[in-house]
Amino acid sequence: MDSPNALHSLDPSLHDFAPSTFGTIEDLKQLQPNSDGWSAAMVCCSEFGFQPDQNSIFDIGELYTVQNFGNVILPWGEDKVVTEISHVLQEKQLKDLIVFGHVGCKTVEHFLWEDRDIEWLQHGDKLRDFMSLHYGDVSAENQLSIAAQENILLQLKKEMLSLHEHGVEARLHGWLSIGLGNRIMRYDVQSGQFV
Repeated sequence: MDSPNALHSLDPSLHDFAPSTFGTIEDLKQLQPNSDGWSAAMVCCSEFGFQPDQNSIFDIGELYTVQNFGNVILPWGEDKVVTEISHVLQEKQLKDLIVFGHVGCKTVEHFLWEDRDIEWLQHGDKLRDFMSLHYGDVSAENQLSIAAQENILLQLKKEMLSLHEHGVEARLHGWLSIGLGNRIMRYDVQSGQFV
């Protein structure tokens, strides 16, 4: 039996991100805070309890952080077209967006297998459909690891479209935490895997 923190490979043919869309760790290390003190924006899962600006390459207060269940990027405003993150990136002139998920996310598990009685779980419909279509033959245990990774990529893809539509340029970063040691892996656009 696989460890619940085992990382399973993704099908790299499922995403067609342009290499120039993604930034590197070196890009992040070279960032200078804006007038509000922020260097980048991050969306991460509130269930995880991770304090990103205390456990990463950033100093405390350098990240504009949105935490919610399942690191979902939500629509902002009444028209539900622009996301909160698109708005912040544009208004605060931030150029980097990190979506940070974790293996073992209970919200992702609920996205996959729970009824949609709770409104929040409807945000996982796209992930559920994607997993059913592309990973339906994978065991339930392995689906959880894959779904944690794919959820990050689906959120990035959705946000990339919103940013492009509104003329906002930003570098994307996908981060994934594995296990109790908080090992952080990043999405490598060349291999199509978290490394």
